[in-house]
Amino acid sequence: MKSVRLSPPPEPRTKGVPDHLRPALAPVAKRVFWWGNPEEWLDDAIRFSAQVMTFGDLDDIALTLKLVGDSVFQQVLQHPPPGVFDIKSWTFWHCHYNLPVPPLPTRNLVKASLNGVPVQHVTNGALSNKNKRRRRR
Repeated sequence: MKSVRLSPPPEPRTKGVPDHLRPALAPVAKRVFWWGNPEEWLDDAIRFSAQVMTFGDLDDIALTLKLVGDSVFQQVLQHPPPGVFDIKSWTFWHCHYNLPVPPLPTRNLVKASLNGVPVQHVTNGALSNKNKRRRRR
């Protein structure tokens, strides 16, 4: 008998926002992506929609839902990009779609060190006070 290896379902291919919708959604992208080139973020409809679901105001959400559709928002919840959602938005959208609320998605960081200091001690690009003292010794 052959053994069957079960694996998680593949993540959907990231498709961009259709070209004809980009002019209407470009102002939304500029508001929810305050770094880089917002128009480039429209190349990934899942990530764009996740940003809108977390950082968009009511008008941004209504416009995005109208143009990209409810199914994209539901795909975001099935395959969320890690590090985008806060607990409030994560809970709201799951309740909105009558879904159980799982734990927030997390990033998988590789254990590494930066100048001999473990990565978990590096916060927002700066060393914690505890580690600053350790490095001075």
